[in-house]
Amino acid sequence: MLRWEREWDVDGKPFRNPAEYPACSVATSGTHDTETLAEWWDAAPTAERRAVAAIVCLEPPGCDPEAPFDDRTRDAILQILFAASSDLAIIPIHDVFGWRDRINTPAIISDENWTWKLPWPVDDLASERVAHERAAFLRALAVRYGRIAGG
Repeated sequence: MLRWEREWDVDGKPFRNPAEYPACSVATSGTHDTETLAEWWDAAPTAERRAVAAIVCLEPPGCDPEAPFDDRTRDAILQILFAASSDLAIIPIHDVFGWRDRINTPAIISDENWTWKLPWPVDDLASERVAHERAAFLRALAVRYGRIAGG
């Protein structure tokens, strides 16, 4: 998982370049038990954001480590995950869209935990403009980085 894959014994604890992950691994931005990518970015110290921005394969659209989480940062991080050498890339739906809602907060029992739903009926997903745009973006990344065949 990107945010914990670091060179912990090196000064500055730089993030490992996902392009160097072993094939037998999963590149991901989080899980149902972690805060969303947006929450993580906004809570991260600037030094940690700079370390993400310094990843060698981070190319345009890039991200501004001084700025709050935005669409450009979301897409730059998704791009480096799709470019990873891992055989599998899994992106939680919240991170695909840049949403902040959590599915689960570990060790919390409440009426809200595990109750999150898509903002649209599943049957309407294909007709939702933003969902269609996100799907096209992910498909383009998948084609570009050889995660699916052809366009």
